[in-house]
Amino acid sequence: MYFEVDGEKIYSAGNLASNNRSKPVIVLLHGAGMDSSTWVYNTRYFSAQGRSVLAIDFPNHGLSKGRFLTSIEAMANWVLRCLDTLGVDDFSVGGHSMGALVALEIAGLAGKRVKRMALLGAGFPMEVSPALLDAAYKDLRSAKDMVVLWGHGPDAYKGGNTVAGINIMKSAHLLLERSLPGALFNDLNACNEYQNGIIAAGNVCARTIIISGKDDKMTPSRSSMGLLEETKESSLAIVEKSGHMLLSECPEAVHLKLKEALF
Repeated sequence: MYFEVDGEKIYSAGNLASNNRSKPVIVLLHGAGMDSSTWVYNTRYFSAQGRSVLAIDFPNHGLSKGRFLTSIEAMANWVLRCLDTLGVDDFSVGGHSMGALVALEIAGLAGKRVKRMALLGAGFPMEVSPALLDAAYKDLRSAKDMVVLWGHGPDAYKGGNTVAGINIMKSAHLLLERSLPGALFNDLNACNEYQNGIIAAGNVCARTIIISGKDDKMTPSRSSMGLLEETKESSLAIVEKSGHMLLSECPEAVHLKLKEALF
């Protein structure tokens, strides 16, 4: 579906179910340099179950127009404007990597409007390698290579996706390659500069599950400990045989945890 925010055309996968407004809308937020297609497995399921679900493309990502938002705080405030524009009051939110930081900031700002939260591949601080930032700033192919190589666990290198016909690592590379120039650097830099995570976590009212890949080298589960300690009602779920790219590496296992967290 398309809608307009700040005079720009914005795209969201999923829809607002007209016959089921009694349950919170499920909002899903993608990671750095990516788009809403990372959530296709989940949006299809939630929509088929009659739930309202919005997997929103950030400005200048996917099918959304507009200018890049350069900070996690700006992204969070923008998502809240989207929801206000669509008349969404209560919602649950899930985010992956950069999207997890945005979800955290949203929950810290929106208080009791957020009923449940799932943070996938979340760590704080989410520091980014200077080499990766530099390559992304120069828009070098090596930046995408680094994300793909560091972002996947050892099982992904072997192939054999449980979803037939999909090569995990090649799909990740293609997804990053179709992003606009500057998108990856903008998003990674926003993650690297975000400082408000612990304060936001302390303001969260929602029941929270942090979902972490056992083999995640980019945001290992230990980097989530500060968020777990500060968030009032939170737990950690470990996904075996997955690195940072949980949604593509272990789609079924992650979906079950996401369903438990948000449905």
